[in-house]
Amino acid sequence: MLNVVFTPHMRLLILLISIHFSLISSSGYASTFSGIISKKKSQIVLIDDNNDEAYILVSNALVISNNLSKLSSGDYVSLDAAVSAKKYSLTVKAINYIGLKSLLGTWVGDDSYCYNFISFTEFVVSNLVGEKICASPTTSALTYTINPGSKTWTMLISNEVTSYVGDLKLKSPVSAQIELFNSETGVALKALNLKR
Repeated sequence: MLNVVFTPHMRLLILLISIHFSLISSSGYASTFSGIISKKKSQIVLIDDNNDEAYILVSNALVISNNLSKLSSGDYVSLDAAVSAKKYSLTVKAINYIGLKSLLGTWVGDDSYCYNFISFTEFVVSNLVGEKICASPTTSALTYTINPGSKTWTMLISNEVTSYVGDLKLKSPVSAQIELFNSETGVALKALNLKR
């Protein structure tokens, strides 16, 4: 199980990362939209949670366009966007967080624990019993958010007493890694390797 306690500097880093990814561009009025992504040919479409409307996502910022292109059908996204003059089109100003469909489900860690991502924002940890049998969770669910990064996804994990930050790498449909870093030195604290 992850056993890292963050210093005040690390907590500040988590706060700054959260603020950075929720900034809205100063041009144009933006509202928050969220829902499931659907990719149709060259278009990225958001099926809005609130009204089931389908919006084509566009962005004038190359970084945002690149991050949107990394998403797959079935992924979740929360973003700040302005409704474009063209009906049912959103100009994305910022991506708040994303949920990866391919992360959902149970993973076995190289630390003899099971990690069951039960939703786009929660997962539970339990003991590994036998080769691939997971015991029932004995602790409450941890919350997490995933933010876009240049080469990996930045993952923020927390419960009532502890917080973690790390890089999430989905290497294949059956292999992933969460690497935790010391925010002051940049030294890796732990690399958690996950397998289906």
